[in-house]
Amino acid sequence: MREVTREMYNRIAFSSLLMHRKYHELNVTVMELDCRKATEICIRKYISFFHRPQDEEYQGTSDQENGEIVTDHPSIDRLLRLRFMWKYANSGLKDDIKLTYLYALEECLRCEEVVATSSGSFATWDVSLAIEELEKKSRIESVKQLWNSQVFTDLIEIIENDIEFGDISNEETLEMLGYWMEALEKLEKHKALALLSARTLHFYLFTNYETRTSEELQKLVQKLLDKLQKKEFSFKKVDKKVVVSLGYLICLAMKKYKEIEKNWKNWIILYNICKVRRGASAEEYIETLDSCTDPHAMPLLELDLLVKAHEVLGEEKCCSQDEYKFLFFVVDRFRELIEDIPTLELIYDKDNGWLWDNLNLEISQILFCMYGKYGRKRKAAEDHENGGQCAANLESARRVIPIILVQPLPLYDEKEKLSHDVVDLLNSKFSFLLKMSPSKKLNVAELTRILRESNTLEDVNGALKKCRFEEEEEDGYVQSLVWYAMALSAYRTSSHKEALKYSELYLLTEDSEYDDRLRASVWGILAHQNVLELFQVKRISLYFSGLYCRIY
Repeated sequence: MREVTREMYNRIAFSSLLMHRKYHELNVTVMELDCRKATEICIRKYISFFHRPQDEEYQGTSDQENGEIVTDHPSIDRLLRLRFMWKYANSGLKDDIKLTYLYALEECLRCEEVVATSSGSFATWDVSLAIEELEKKSRIESVKQLWNSQVFTDLIEIIENDIEFGDISNEETLEMLGYWMEALEKLEKHKALALLSARTLHFYLFTNYETRTSEELQKLVQKLLDKLQKKEFSFKKVDKKVVVSLGYLICLAMKKYKEIEKNWKNWIILYNICKVRRGASAEEYIETLDSCTDPHAMPLLELDLLVKAHEVLGEEKCCSQDEYKFLFFVVDRFRELIEDIPTLELIYDKDNGWLWDNLNLEISQILFCMYGKYGRKRKAAEDHENGGQCAANLESARRVIPIILVQPLPLYDEKEKLSHDVVDLLNSKFSFLLKMSPSKKLNVAELTRILRESNTLEDVNGALKKCRFEEEEEDGYVQSLVWYAMALSAYRTSSHKEALKYSELYLLTEDSEYDDRLRASVWGILAHQNVLELFQVKRISLYFSGLYCRIY
């Protein structure tokens, strides 16, 4: 029927009668039926009214056309203008022009007025809603323009003050949150970014989406967490309540999305959160721990989190992901704890020995995941099916050796043993640390010669300074620990030549000069080896060498 009406109107339009006043209502009515010709006529008729002052009233007129008297009633003409303005504003105009017409229409309408049209009706609130939608769209467009122009401060101000998130769709909300978080990250506003991250994560987890799949939402959550993983981000200046809330929401995200839980980097975020959550110093925190309340606790709260993370990742058979980076991260944190002497002494205390046992238990599990069953005496650990294929190179040695050769190491005359089957690990995985370069062999030979010729302690000290390795390696401390461990093990297993070799190698390291305790232990090993040689020599050999006369 609508098509028939438009076609009939187009036929009448061949004459000029449609410009007469008596056809004004017909023109507007057919325009509302999307007739192009009627739209053109109405524009010619009414467009000039927008240029009049707003307080000017259009007066009714009386005119004679073709012998008829036509009178325009002001109220009828006003309604026709309102109908034209509403239809014309919704006829595909650009947003800024459309907004201008809607503003004018809103001024012309009375409070809560309803206007009937040929295709329905519209009211004052319809115009207001249309204006709000356009203004909202305009603000969103301005945010995009500011983003493209890299004007982040103004962008944040508009989003915070002008965007009503309750009035925009979920998709628009996701878009605005993305711009907002990126801007805060660029400006390094960590406190605001953490708060917004918590709010955004809550929005992701508890909002029903009709246009997004679970996989898409998971990617959005991971993208948010990626921002919190960056080294530049710090929780130190963030309110503690916000940090705790963020940690809770991340745990919910891990529970909801398996891939989030399996990503080791997300656990590092929780590690940093736990570090802030602990608050107290390491010594104060350790004093609050009780072996009866939590017998499996670690010395620090954040280390508890890492153990839990290893357990979860191990169950998923992915703790070795990303070339064992998670396990190396745990190793580095353990090493930091061990290198903190006051904390280490507190853990060594007999009342806290259970903490040291828990720490070593986790170290054993980590070594098993990284290097597999490398020793015959190795205790069985949980098999996370990693294959123990971690590369045993100098870099990994620098990180791993200090947590298994922890000072104070046992002396030659003590019953305490080296932990974690360290000798088996060195022989099977880090054998390159046991090899001597040609220059080191020359140094050892020179030291042996000078020691045999020395008669005083000053001669011995001079020989050590003369023979010490000139180009001390960057990993000198680790190498010195290895030499000492091998010397001690060889001494205890009566491998006399090996004990002698590794003892001399230790004495030639620079670190031996500063560690009086281990240096004295090595001299004790050397003394035993030389005395052993003495008692193994036949008496006739002693006589001819001149030693017989000195001894007897």
